Amino acid sequence: MRPNFYSLVDLFAPLYLLLFYFLAERIVAKNNNNLLYKKYFIGGFWYKMFGSFCFYLIYAFYYRGGDSCTYFINGTVFNEYMLFENFGDGLRVIFSNFSGYENFPAWVYYKSAYVYGEGYILIDSRALLTARISSVVSIFCLNSYLCTNLAFGFLSYIAVFKLFTLFCRLYPEWSQGLSFAFLKVPSVIFWGSSVNKDTICLSMLCILIYAFYKVFIQLNISLKYLLVLPLCTYVIFSIKSYILVAAIPGLVVFLLINYQNKMLSGAARYLFTPFLVAISVVSLLLLYQTLSDTFSEFSADNLAKKAEGFQSWHTQLQDESGGSGYSLGEMDFSAGSILRTSPLALAITLFGPFPWQVRNAVMFLSSLEGMYFFYLFLVAFSSSYGLSKIGKIGVEPVLLFCLLFTVILGISVGLTSFNYGALVRFKIPLMPFFASFLVLLRQPLKKTQK
Repeated sequence: MRPNFYSLVDLFAPLYLLLFYFLAERIVAKNNNNLLYKKYFIGGFWYKMFGSFCFYLIYAFYYRGGDSCTYFINGTVFNEYMLFENFGDGLRVIFSNFSGYENFPAWVYYKSAYVYGEGYILIDSRALLTARISSVVSIFCLNSYLCTNLAFGFLSYIAVFKLFTLFCRLYPEWSQGLSFAFLKVPSVIFWGSSVNKDTICLSMLCILIYAFYKVFIQLNISLKYLLVLPLCTYVIFSIKSYILVAAIPGLVVFLLINYQNKMLSGAARYLFTPFLVAISVVSLLLLYQTLSDTFSEFSADNLAKKAEGFQSWHTQLQDESGGSGYSLGEMDFSAGSILRTSPLALAITLFGPFPWQVRNAVMFLSSLEGMYFFYLFLVAFSSSYGLSKIGKIGVEPVLLFCLLFTVILGISVGLTSFNYGALVRFKIPLMPFFASFLVLLRQPLKKTQK
C-alpha cells in the first residue's frame, strides 16, 4: 500500500517556516559583523525554502513516491516503533549501523515491507543511513514530509553557506559571483533541499572542506573541527563513497599548494606545481588500491559490474518510458574504454542534456541550465584573465581543487548514470565548485587572498 505523502500535519508547515526564518534572522544577528550574512543569508534562505517546497509538491502529488519518499517512510516507521512500541530498542534501530531483515524487529520489518512495500531499504546500508537521518529530523517535524523537507533544506543551507563564506574570504571581491555558485544554481537548490542522499552528501562535503581548511591550513585545532572531520568523512563514505574519493586528491593538492605558497616564491612555485599534481594522482591511485584491498566493492571488477548494472537499468527505463537516457557509445568498462569515453562523459555531466536531446519539460529546464553553464565556460576561457589564469593555476589552491574535484567526480557520474534524470541528482555536489571555478577563472591573481 503506497501511503499519501501529505496529511493534516502539513498544515503546521507555515509555523515551521516561520521558525526557520526566525532562526535565520538569529544567525544573521549572531554574525552581525559579517557583511556576507547581512547581504546574502536571508535571500539564499528563501531560495532554499522554495526549492524544498517545490520538491515536496512534485514528489508528493505528481510522482507520489521515489527514493526521497522511501527514506522518509522508513524514517517514520523507525520513529513510530521507538515512540509507541519499544523506546530502547527503537533507539538501537535508529542509531545503530546494522542492516538486513533479520536484524530488525518484526514490527519494523512488517510495517516497512508489507504495509508500505518499501522493505528493500532495510538491506541497503547506504539508503538505510539516509532513512535513519531522516528519522532523526522528521521526529522533530511531526513526521510531516513537507516539514521534513523544509528542515533538510534549512540545515543543508547552513552548511553550504558556511563554505560560501570561506570562498568569499579568499576571494572577497567576487562574492556576487560566488553567491550564484553556492546559493543560486537551480538544480542544486531543488535536489539539495530535500530528504535524499544528495542533500546530505553535499552538506557534509561543505562542512568537511570548511573544517579541513580550519584545521590543516589555518591550524585551528579546535575540538569541534576535530569532531566534525571524521563525522563528515564517515557519513559521506557510508552513503556515497565515490564523492569522498573524488575530493581527496583535490584536498591533498589544496593543502600542499597553500604551504608551497607560504614557503616558496616566484618561479619556484610554478616549478613545484607538476610535482604536486603528481602527488595528487599518486594519492588517488593509492587510495583506490587501499579501498580495493579493504572493501571488495571498490575492486575493478565490482565497479565495472555496477557501472554495467546502471547502464542496463537506465537503458531499460529509457526503453519503457521513452525518457532521458544518453549513450557514450560502445564501451566495455576496461581502462582503455574508460579513458576514451571520459571526455564525452565529462561534457555530458557538465553541460547536458543538450537541446537536441530534450524529451520533456524537466529535461528542457535542465538543458537551459546546462547551456547557461556552457556559456559561462566559453566566457571564462575567452577572457584575458581566464587565459592567463590557466597558465598560473598551479599557485591557486582553490581553483585547482575545484578543477580536480569537478573533473574526477564529473567523469565518474557521467560514466555510470546513462540517464539524465539520475545524472542531474548525482552531479549536484560538484556544481558549486564547477561554478566557482568558472567565476574565479576571471579573477586577477593579484586580488586573490592567501
